[in-house]
Amino acid sequence: MGNNRLDIQNSYICFSTFKGCRNKIINKDVIYCGFFNSFVKLGKSFKIEELRICPELKDKLLYHDYLADKAQAQSKEFLTHVKIGEIVYCTTEMINVVVLKKPKNKFDGCQYRTFEGGVREASAPCFRRVSLGTKCAEYKTAKVDDLNACEILAREYGFRVEKITFETFFLLRIYGDTQEEVDQFVTSLKNNYFIY
Repeated sequence: MGNNRLDIQNSYICFSTFKGCRNKIINKDVIYCGFFNSFVKLGKSFKIEELRICPELKDKLLYHDYLADKAQAQSKEFLTHVKIGEIVYCTTEMINVVVLKKPKNKFDGCQYRTFEGGVREASAPCFRRVSLGTKCAEYKTAKVDDLNACEILAREYGFRVEKITFETFFLLRIYGDTQEEVDQFVTSLKNNYFIY
């Protein structure tokens, strides 16, 4: 990898001590991670074995793949169990909506109504059933941008959320069906395992 401006403009600063990494870009005194540039240049589907990367990034990518598989399973579950009139989360609107017409397959449009009264349509993979579970874990942050990003992620994976504002920090309560599920999600948020 070179150290030109194109290589670093879409990279982030690398703090890894992994010595065997081929994706480090050195620009003046700053080290950047150039993995995603390398990945894009491969021009094919992702295989972790094809690029030597630091353990931290590998863990993030493996977890990201796990969540992608989980989202696909949630999409199938939506098609199987959703009922007309049910409140679901719409990833295109980034809000909860009401289902008006159940799709027959994942390619059909699902008609929904927003709480403002607008009627729209989106494909089935854009919806997540909202968990009615009572098991809870909490995520604390001082940054409003972090709070909003984590809220969107939690909703995209089917969790119900509640935001609480304090003077010096924000608290995001995440509700799901099992304690293990919500604890694992919050731990992943704390360890920055999400790529967003």
